[in-house]
Amino acid sequence: MSIGDGSSSAPLESAAFPPLLRTLAVVLVVDIFAFALWSLPSLRTTTWSTSALVVFGIAALCVVWVGYWIVYSRTRLEDDVLIQTWLWDKRVSAQDVAQLKLVHIRMLERVIAPRLLVRRRMGGSTWFHSSDPAVLIAFGERVALGAVPAAVHRDLIAYAEALSLQGGQVVEPTKLIAPMLARFMATDRGFSKLKRRGDAPVAGAGQ
Repeated sequence: MSIGDGSSSAPLESAAFPPLLRTLAVVLVVDIFAFALWSLPSLRTTTWSTSALVVFGIAALCVVWVGYWIVYSRTRLEDDVLIQTWLWDKRVSAQDVAQLKLVHIRMLERVIAPRLLVRRRMGGSTWFHSSDPAVLIAFGERVALGAVPAAVHRDLIAYAEALSLQGGQVVEPTKLIAPMLARFMATDRGFSKLKRRGDAPVAGAGQ
């Protein structure tokens, strides 16, 4: 999938939650209702108030509803918009993002989906889940591209296309940003001198 040419591309999509977690959600819902059916003879001998029945009914509905969305929730990236279908659809555009934080625990990814914390420029934050972290990473790359001035963005795309033609392999523009910045800082004699003397500012110390 091309992410830097500015044209529409096929959406990148995956289930929001990993298969094992979706299976556990189905098993849990089925077990709860099986237990309810098994307890039905005993429950019939008990007098229930209307409010208690309403509470139990709402609780059962919530369990089924959340279980349904754990199983069928999808996360997709359409152009610069990240969308997750959920109890309510969650969506955010790359242009509206102020900060991102990816949480991906590889050892537990079978039960804990990779998730992306998105903080918006206008305030508020939202968690997005995807069983395939590539969806979340691709969105982060589009956010990074959106922070580049338009003229630089166009030149970066042209440069990536030139490298692709020379090397015979597709080069994503976002993959070039970090090496270019590293090369720029490495060739800055003043900054390199400060680093050698140990006088370079500590990252984040000025915040």
